[in-house]
Amino acid sequence: MSQISRLLNDPESRGGRWFALITIALIYASIALLVVEIRYPVFAAEHSTLVNVIQHAILGIFTVELVLRLSVSGNPWRYLRSFNGLVDLLAVVPGLLGLFLPVPSDSSWF
Repeated sequence: MSQISRLLNDPESRGGRWFALITIALIYASIALLVVEIRYPVFAAEHSTLVNVIQHAILGIFTVELVLRLSVSGNPWRYLRSFNGLVDLLAVVPGLLGLFLPVPSDSSWF
């Protein structure tokens, strides 16, 4: 097993444990940002640059993780069709679409 594969897939190893903890922390940070944006829109608007930088950094990290997982899996299509692969896709693709296909600021979702 390669070092990258061990890091991504073996939470019992030292590096894998750190990777899992960092991943969980990033998930919580992403959720916290979403709560701030919804619950405190004025605060989020006043600090929009910081919020956007953090969101883009988290998206970038999860995108790199997905690319690494695809590169170390024996069969990338099989990984994408697995539960973990679908979760990774659902976590990354909407954010990437939002970067490349931005929603106009005057539109409302509800």
